[in-house]
Amino acid sequence: MVKIIHRYVLREIVTLFVLCLCSFTLILLIGNLFKLVDLVLNKGLPTFFLLKLLSFRLPSLLVFTVPMAQVVATIIVYSRLNGDNEILALKTAGYSLAQLLFPNLVFGFCLFGVTLYLTLVGIPQGHTRFRQALTEALFYLPRFEIREKVFYTEIEGIVLYVHEIPPSRNLMKGIFLSDRRDGDAPVTITAEEGRLSIDPDHFTVVLELKNGTIHRRGERRGEYQWIRFDQYTLAIPMGGGALRKGRRKSTKEMMVGELWEHIQSLRRAQKPYKTLLIRFYQNFALPVVSLLLGIIGPPLGILNRHSGRSGGLLIGVLLILLYYVARTGGETLGASGMLSPFLAAWLPNLLLLGLGIIAVIRAQKDIPLELGKHISVWGQRLIWRDASKTE
Repeated sequence: MVKIIHRYVLREIVTLFVLCLCSFTLILLIGNLFKLVDLVLNKGLPTFFLLKLLSFRLPSLLVFTVPMAQVVATIIVYSRLNGDNEILALKTAGYSLAQLLFPNLVFGFCLFGVTLYLTLVGIPQGHTRFRQALTEALFYLPRFEIREKVFYTEIEGIVLYVHEIPPSRNLMKGIFLSDRRDGDAPVTITAEEGRLSIDPDHFTVVLELKNGTIHRRGERRGEYQWIRFDQYTLAIPMGGGALRKGRRKSTKEMMVGELWEHIQSLRRAQKPYKTLLIRFYQNFALPVVSLLLGIIGPPLGILNRHSGRSGGLLIGVLLILLYYVARTGGETLGASGMLSPFLAAWLPNLLLLGLGIIAVIRAQKDIPLELGKHISVWGQRLIWRDASKTE
């Protein structure tokens, strides 16, 4: 019987969690979509590039939307169970608060593992792949703008002319290329056909040419070279040294071990490091939120007796706002030196832990949380205050 009840409660939580997770993630994705849609509409990139870029943003969004969806789903489900007197029936049947908490604790532990993976692995890899995809997009821009019988001059020092581009193949025919990057020894290349590809690791455009000639004027006056080739590969660096392979990773791309080593190097060099140290500790603090919500959510839902699902949603939203206000405040205090970086990162969790203890005690003593009543009283006070000022 106990397992049946646990499966029933867990199914309710998971169903609503998935719905909330999709909703919250979609809202945040739309914000990123507006930033990236210019690449598709105005730059001629294919739609799959946009989808690829958005997919690499997902880990950074999910690490926040997972606990948001968890708290809302948990409180609403337990509020509904309480409103339908199912909690009362279970208590009458001898169920303890710990037994009522158990399904959500199991779910919270699973989400802890998910968010821990996201913070330690998913987010750094997502940032790295996002950068690589943007690099690849920069390469695709010239390729998609190359047109038949039009001189292409977007690459500095390079003039490219293609006589024919068959629509069904990644192939160019009748190629003429003038390379004046070395002003003292300009090069002219002609080829019957060729293909254009990209090397995002080395930030180069690669032209694979077939059946052509290379004409090179020497540095000395009257010096001239002529070479015929069957196959020739020309790699054209695109600049943008910040995106080349071998550049130093940004801190967002660093795995937790690399970030720790970077922080220690900054500390030894007596450079500012506290903000990064706070972020380092947050990598471990944020996943623990799912465990804390496994404790906090059910008591808050059980204590929410009269305001129902709407009250449960309101409690969830208020809890989310409280957490992020505490998170922002902790980051500010930690960066200024008023709090240690460790305490600054864990401050929101300590606040949630305190709320969880209070909620569990109130649930044990069956002290209801009259949120709707309190909000109504506060609203009436504000109305009376405004009315008195008007008079």
